[in-house]
Amino acid sequence: MLSESEFEAFLERKLTLDCVHIVLKQQVKNKPKTYKGPGTIFQTDTGGLKIKMFHKYRSGSEAFNDLANDFNGSGLEPGQLIADENYYSMVARDMKGRKWRSKNIMVTGHTSMPASAKVIESKLKSVAFTQKLSHKNSVNKRKYWFCADKIKKVPFNEFRKSEYSSSLTKCKLKIPVNVCEILRNDKYDEVSGTIPHKRNASDFGAVVLQSINIASGSIIKPRMRVLTNLSNSVTTIYSENTDDPVAKIQEPIPCVSPPHVVNLEKFVSCYVSHFKNPNSQMAGYWYRIIRSSSDNLENMALVISTCIEGLLKEYFPKYGLPDSEYLTQVINAKKTLKNVDLGERVRQRIMSSLGGKNTSSAKGALYQLVEDGVISANLVGTWISIRNKAAHAAKLENNDIDIQNILNDYFGCLELFYLLMMSVISYEGAMYHLSKIG
Repeated sequence: MLSESEFEAFLERKLTLDCVHIVLKQQVKNKPKTYKGPGTIFQTDTGGLKIKMFHKYRSGSEAFNDLANDFNGSGLEPGQLIADENYYSMVARDMKGRKWRSKNIMVTGHTSMPASAKVIESKLKSVAFTQKLSHKNSVNKRKYWFCADKIKKVPFNEFRKSEYSSSLTKCKLKIPVNVCEILRNDKYDEVSGTIPHKRNASDFGAVVLQSINIASGSIIKPRMRVLTNLSNSVTTIYSENTDDPVAKIQEPIPCVSPPHVVNLEKFVSCYVSHFKNPNSQMAGYWYRIIRSSSDNLENMALVISTCIEGLLKEYFPKYGLPDSEYLTQVINAKKTLKNVDLGERVRQRIMSSLGGKNTSSAKGALYQLVEDGVISANLVGTWISIRNKAAHAAKLENNDIDIQNILNDYFGCLELFYLLMMSVISYEGAMYHLSKIG
C-alpha cells in the first residue's frame, strides 16, 4: 500500500513518485531497444498517470540514430493495429525501493544532440508494485480492495462509528462464500471482500465491481486496487481523466435506501455466480448502451436495439429457430421456384430470402420468450418499432410528441434488455418497470 501521505496526495490527484532508476524496454524478443535513467511517475490534474525520465546516450551516433527515427515517424499504418514492437514495458525503482511496473507504453520525448540525451515523457495506463508480506502481516484469505469515486446509488444499511459520531455509510452484502462491503468516505468509496477458492483473484473483484455498477446505473472505474494473498499484496494505480463525464443510465433495480440492500445482494450474487470474468458479452452490451446514453436519440435507439439482438443470439441461441414443418415448406418452395418462369434477378432475390429462413430470428426468439413468461408481448412490439425506425433511418420530427414517443420506446427496450439479463443470471428479485409511467 501507499503511505498515508502518499494516499492523501493520490486522492487529491497530486501523487509523485520520484524514481532513482527507470528502465523502458521494447516489447520484442530480439534486440529490444532500451532507455534507462532517473525520473518521476506522477499524476496530472485530471488524474492521468505519466512518466518523465532522463536517458543518457552512450554515444553521439546513438543519439543521432534515435533522433533520425523520431523524424521518420512511428511507422504506423493508418487503420492497422499497433504491434508490440511499438510499445515498451517499464520497471521503476522509487526512493523507497519499491519496484513499479507497467506495460504497453508509447515512448515520446525530446532528443538533445549537444547533451547526447533524451527526455522521455509518456502516458501510463496503470502502474503496480508487489509487496511481500511478513509472517506477522500475512493473511489467511485472498482479498480484493478498490478505491473509487463515489458510486451513484448504494443502499447503505449499517452505521460506522467515528470518534465523535456515527453515520450510515456502510453497505454489507452477503454474497456466495464471502461478504462484500461498500464503505463511503469523505473523498472516495471503497469496495472490498474475500475471493472464493478457485476464482481468479483479478477477475473476481472486477466482476463484483462491475455488478455494482450495473445495479447502480453508472460506470465508476477503480482508481486503485489492492489484491492480497497469503504472502504478498499487489497495489495497482489506474490512470483516469476527470474531464470525462461519468456515464449514467436508469438502474434496473431499487438500490437506494437500506431495505433495498436485499435487491443489490441478490443481483450481485447472481451476477458473480454466472460470470467468471469481466469481459463477458453481456457486460459489453451494457457498456455500449450506457456509453451511448449521452448521444442523440437516433443513435441511442440503434445501439439498444442491436444490443438486444446480440444478447439474444449469444444467450438464447435455441430460441427463434423455425420448426421442422416450416423448414420442409421452405425446401419445397425452393424446388417449385426452379420450375417457375421468372426473371433471374427476381428468382435470386426470392431464393436469397428463403435461404435465411433456416436461422434464428430475434423477433421469433422474443415471441418464444413471451410464451415462456420471461417478457411481455408489448415489449416485443416496442423493440420491433424502435428497431425498424433505427435500422431504416426514419426521420425524427423535432416536436415533443415524436421525441416523447421515441423516449418511451427507448425505456421500454431498456426494460427488455434488463429482463433478458435477469433471466440469464437467474435473478428473481425486485425490478423497475421502465415501460410504465409511475
